[in-house]
Amino acid sequence: MNCHPWFRAGLALIFLLVPGCAAPFVETSVLANDGDFTTNEYVLPTQRCGDYFVVAALIDGRGPYPMLLDTGAGTTVLSPSAAREIGVSSRMESVQIDRFQANGSIPCVIREVDHLSRALGLKIQGILSYGVFEGVLLTYDYPQQEIRVQAGAFTANELSHPDVVPTSAGDRPFVRASVGGNDFTVLLDTGSSRGLTLTALDRFAFEGPLVDTGARMRINGLFLVRSGRLLHDMRLGPLNLHRAVVNHSVSINLAGQRILRNFVITFDQVNHRVRFANPFGQVGDPISFASLYGSGLVTVPGNDSLVVRKIFADSAGHRAGILLDDEILAINGTAISERGCRHLEFRPHGKAETVEYLSRRKGKQITIGMVPDVMVP
Repeated sequence: MNCHPWFRAGLALIFLLVPGCAAPFVETSVLANDGDFTTNEYVLPTQRCGDYFVVAALIDGRGPYPMLLDTGAGTTVLSPSAAREIGVSSRMESVQIDRFQANGSIPCVIREVDHLSRALGLKIQGILSYGVFEGVLLTYDYPQQEIRVQAGAFTANELSHPDVVPTSAGDRPFVRASVGGNDFTVLLDTGSSRGLTLTALDRFAFEGPLVDTGARMRINGLFLVRSGRLLHDMRLGPLNLHRAVVNHSVSINLAGQRILRNFVITFDQVNHRVRFANPFGQVGDPISFASLYGSGLVTVPGNDSLVVRKIFADSAGHRAGILLDDEILAINGTAISERGCRHLEFRPHGKAETVEYLSRRKGKQITIGMVPDVMVP
């Protein structure tokens, strides 16, 4: 349930910079080819990048702009260059993705996203918030690798299904969770590449001591992440997380792609509900978490590299001789500048894999190999 050892400070950490605010006031529709409104489910044209989905969106009639879909974003984000071209500062009037349209008063913030593009390996111009899809059923079908939209909301029969559970009435979908007698809410965050991230870890029992495993990039700096394996199983809505590996959060509880990717998930913002479906079994089948491996390196995206910002003591990276400010140019022969979305493809973890870094140190290139450590058994 971990991302690649060189990517510990990456994507799961950036999206939580997006602030929440009041839900937008929008009207949404899906148009048939002849322009008539239809209630049929419609597959949204997307480009998949790992378990992220990117769309080409017309904003106020300008574009299209490559935009990341993110249920963890309470407000749509636009890059400064896109905002200047469109002529917006805090509100948009329309978003169109092929035959899907959202019109009204849609909040947005202007923020640089170049670091996010570099981390993804794909150029984007912003993030579309959960609220843009306020008036339609929005389905993330991870097994089929597609996003679908449908006009309307769940029927009365669908609302009574045990795999349909309430979400918060705010600008992002939080669901109820419980573990070891503790009850709390967790954000279903399609914009996080992590698994389970929780605050206040002293509330929970763990199988062993927490360990430093990475860091989070936030507006006010780089925050270390501690991780461990829960002693008890956790209920997340209808899901059963078996002895989950948990990452520490400084601000919010969230469930990311490493959990969500097992399901077909439909969000109904009208009724504040979410439905889970498991095409391979029962929704409540236990979800297991593999051991967490890592190199002990904290990196941030550079122009053509990953720059080492921290090295944990007695880690695989430390023992291999990697130094602070080393610029990792290539990993296992693939240049950072040319990797695209391939580094985000899911790979099961159950063993350590040899990693070879081509790095730049004080203008000279060096090659260093290592085998990542087991950080959380």
